[in-house]
Amino acid sequence: MNRAIPPLLAVLLGFSLLVAPIVAAPGNSLSATPNSSLQQLSTADGSDSDLQVLENTTNRLWLKNAARSEHARPSYGVGTMLASMDDEIQADHAQYAIVDRGFDDATAEEKRVMLRDAFDRIKERSDAIESRERRAVRAHANGALSSSRLLETLLRNYEEAAVLSKSLEKLDDRSSGVSNSSLPIEDEQGRLEMHRTEARSQLAAATRGQERTDSETTVTVETSENGYVISMLNENYVREAVRFDNRNVSEPSQFSGLTDAYQYTLEMYPWANETRSSPSFNMHTTVQLYKLDISHDHGHLQTYLDGGTSDIYREAQFLNHDSLPVASQQPVTKGGLDLMVNKTVGDGPSELIVSDSETSELRSATISINGAEVGKTGADGTLWFVPPGGGYELTVETTTGKRISTSISG
Repeated sequence: MNRAIPPLLAVLLGFSLLVAPIVAAPGNSLSATPNSSLQQLSTADGSDSDLQVLENTTNRLWLKNAARSEHARPSYGVGTMLASMDDEIQADHAQYAIVDRGFDDATAEEKRVMLRDAFDRIKERSDAIESRERRAVRAHANGALSSSRLLETLLRNYEEAAVLSKSLEKLDDRSSGVSNSSLPIEDEQGRLEMHRTEARSQLAAATRGQERTDSETTVTVETSENGYVISMLNENYVREAVRFDNRNVSEPSQFSGLTDAYQYTLEMYPWANETRSSPSFNMHTTVQLYKLDISHDHGHLQTYLDGGTSDIYREAQFLNHDSLPVASQQPVTKGGLDLMVNKTVGDGPSELIVSDSETSELRSATISINGAEVGKTGADGTLWFVPPGGGYELTVETTTGKRISTSISG
């Protein structure tokens, strides 16, 4: 289908920008340029990528060879709290030492050097965040780090990214008053945003007592040598996935331009594209990342395409679990109880319904998976939860004293 480029986009594409945004109105689309790099890349429908290809909902970035999958409760240990305080102090000190001290009395050239030095220091700390994350994920996959400690690391990065982002804002203000001072601040802000996802925001809220401490803050943690997936249910299903092996900053971008990358990314998520509204697309040139924000019929998708590999590097999904299609059901009758497990597509959440075998009355019960409590069914006998990867042992203990355990297939 040949689709016209909206006038606003045509103007945007005419400039070479450090950050080039696209904002398309609902229903508007973008056309790929002739002889584009899109034609040289493999078909971007997700079928040959690192995405779970799902029907009637959006595709998801996943781990092909997960080494570990389990539940954990978010916490904020003393060690992590002290480390985060130290991160903030160091960030403030770096900015003060490099920029604030003597800045007003410096010459224009001296100011440009001071700004560049401060920016480089912040960039180094941003690099350190990514390195810390990779080390923690690999240690978890190898069994050397607990799930709780991994979540603490992600929370520490969440907090430090916020501190660095504020420092960049201050640098940007300083830089605006200095002639011929150009720093890729927006690109670095884009990198830091990747550590400020909705999933981590909810983790942080849970550790501060702003969320309930029942099943809604139970987190499913899955890792491999090359990435991780964390997911949880609150009011909605929130999922964050990262594939480190899909990131290669040493290779040039595989896309000839913004339109190529935009079209390619949309085709990775065909269902979301078909039901989309208010998409936006940003190119962070100096760090070779393209960011797509898109709302669709089941929620919201935020995904980062790596220019060097043309693969999805990071993805955050915010989904209404009630709207997700059910892929299969597993009924169980045992110990005087009827269970029904409705499994949504992919690695999505499941709905468990507990009732009495003789009376069909719905039952309140405490639910555990592989020995870890994940929540309680309500008065309607129902609990939504995110299962671990593969099969698992489900234990149901009702308030009337009935207790059963059964195996649920993956």
